[in-house]
Amino acid sequence: MEREASFRYQTLTVADDNASNVLFVNGTLIHLSPIEIPSSYKVFSEDKLHVPRKVIELTELSKVSATISRLVILLNKSKSKSVRP
Repeated sequence: MEREASFRYQTLTVADDNASNVLFVNGTLIHLSPIEIPSSYKVFSEDKLHVPRKVIELTELSKVSATISRLVILLNKSKSKSVRP
């Protein structure tokens, strides 16, 4: 991976399987709450990652195997103005 990457990245090791399901959107890391990933939450602490973070809780949705990436629709906003009739 390091050989193929065209950007610099940081590798993290997490104990909880669900903790690896994160999103990095517009420079913000979105990850699960400490209730859901108790063994891995400290990996996402500010002293280890120097990026803004947003914690979300999916306790109920995780019961039906919903993960962060399964609940997201990424949209690419067009830079051109839309023409309305």
